Amino acid sequence: AKLNVTRVDSLALGILRNAWPQVSVSDDSRRLLLMADASVISLFVLDGDCPVVVRALPLECDLKRETMLSLIEAESFAGAAPLAEILVSGDLDFSAVSDFAAVREIDISTCDPYA
Repeated sequence: AKLNVTRVDSLALGILRNAWPQVSVSDDSRRLLLMADASVISLFVLDGDCPVVVRALPLECDLKRETMLSLIEAESFAGAAPLAEILVSGDLDFSAVSDFAAVREIDISTCDPYA
């Protein structure tokens, strides 16, 4: 696997695991997953079921800029691919990223991580 991990917060991976029932797909499409909680926004760029970018962002960040930088990083690391959709969860205004792709809201609070 083309994996170049320098550091990944275990909380981010736990959040991704909890969201997996609503996130996993059978194709290789590129998707952006944004999940906000009380202190941080967890950002993932996924190619199919493989995370190619994992970032933690402060709540007061410029979300459009950080999304653009993350997509550029994904393209640099994993190659060019169109963004199929953006998945969002949490209490945050995600309208700034709606120009990149269709946005779908998910509720991870009801997900069973052991499903």
